[in-house]
Amino acid sequence: MTVQRWRVMREPSLELTRDIPHLENIRQHVLGSQPSDWDPAYGQVNGRLPLDELRKNGEPTVLILQGHVDVSAEGAIGVRIETDAKIQTWIDAESLEDRREFELSLPNGRHAITLRVEVPESKRPFLRVELKTPDHSTANFAVVGGS
Repeated sequence: MTVQRWRVMREPSLELTRDIPHLENIRQHVLGSQPSDWDPAYGQVNGRLPLDELRKNGEPTVLILQGHVDVSAEGAIGVRIETDAKIQTWIDAESLEDRREFELSLPNGRHAITLRVEVPESKRPFLRVELKTPDHSTANFAVVGGS
């Protein structure tokens, strides 16, 4: 299943956009943010989020995006990120840098998937994040959708 509902940080601070942020900046400015700091964005039916539509004034942009997953049974979850953008990924406060395909084990509860995305100049840049249960896993989860 893909992340279809994203939140886009309305006015990310320079600590988040200038360089790859330190963990304390992620905790303070992203995980400690308010719901009013975010705007909704939705992926297409194929799971692709068109990044060019999120650009401000057509300029190169660094976006802070966040999706959520609810875990009801702990276990390994496979994550695959497709994009032509340079990214840094955090699951809650754990940095996964620019990894595009990985597995991780998450405890029960809601978890934030945060991406710092440097939107490229390419034509029709996109982001697609797919989560799946590997064959060996007992995880049960749902990607959070809705408004």
